[in-house]
Amino acid sequence: MAVFSANLSASSVPLNDTAVVIVNRGSEPNLSVNMEARNLTSGSGFGKLVTSRINDRLEFRIRVSNSENTATNVRVINNLPSSLRYVYNTLRIDGIGSGSGDLFNSQVLLGNLNAGQTKVVTYETT
Repeated sequence: MAVFSANLSASSVPLNDTAVVIVNRGSEPNLSVNMEARNLTSGSGFGKLVTSRINDRLEFRIRVSNSENTATNVRVINNLPSSLRYVYNTLRIDGIGSGSGDLFNSQVLLGNLNAGQTKVVTYETT
């Protein structure tokens, strides 16, 4: 699980966002999860900590990598803080629009990840 903090208000109160990856294991895969964000409004690069103001548009990136054996039926779930709003139709898996689930209310299906394979999930919020 990866954690992201964003400063979204003038009062400098940090918010946390987390993502969970679920995998059915037949063998022993070695999964890693890296979650970052960037401020599209200000043009910042991806990082673990991003400063933003109310109504700024943020892009989140979740990288799920596997370094050993096949991980089958990999799924991602994200808990979006109540102060962030998902921008409709911005969910992408490896740069392609996805209709494979609901990242915030159930799960997004990534399928199988072979050894050495990475899947990248991105989405935007305000």
